[in-house]
Amino acid sequence: MKFPPMTEEQIKENDFKLLPDGMYDYTVIHAEEKISKTGNEYIALKLQIWDEQGRERLVFTNLALIKLLKHFCDTNGLQTQYESGEVIAQECMNHSGKCVIGTEKGKLKEGSTTDYYKDKNIVLDYVQGKPSTTMPLTATKQFDDDIPF
Repeated sequence: MKFPPMTEEQIKENDFKLLPDGMYDYTVIHAEEKISKTGNEYIALKLQIWDEQGRERLVFTNLALIKLLKHFCDTNGLQTQYESGEVIAQECMNHSGKCVIGTEKGKLKEGSTTDYYKDKNIVLDYVQGKPSTTMPLTATKQFDDDIPF
């Protein structure tokens, strides 16, 4: 395995760098149905996002807000499921498109008056558009061949 060696400082700097606010290509790499603390159903997504240099980043998001759920369904061909009132997490897998990323300021940790969570990237919306042609081949092509080996 070849890789660029990094110092501890470089690793820390890279680990916590947020994407600048803007529009990005994404692919859903994990989707799971969950129940919130208040008893509401939602779908938790893990998105693979590509930054301006083509590097992969992960953004964790939820399809809990009706606006995000509808726009995700609209831009990924899941309108029928949305209109039926039931979207299954598995149906969200491997969809690719464009999303608008923003930054959410870290919130105060429960039970603390001074300790905050780190700022994080969030999905503000899903928008019409095909992923750019600069997206890595592994992200845009799913192998589905019948070569028996």
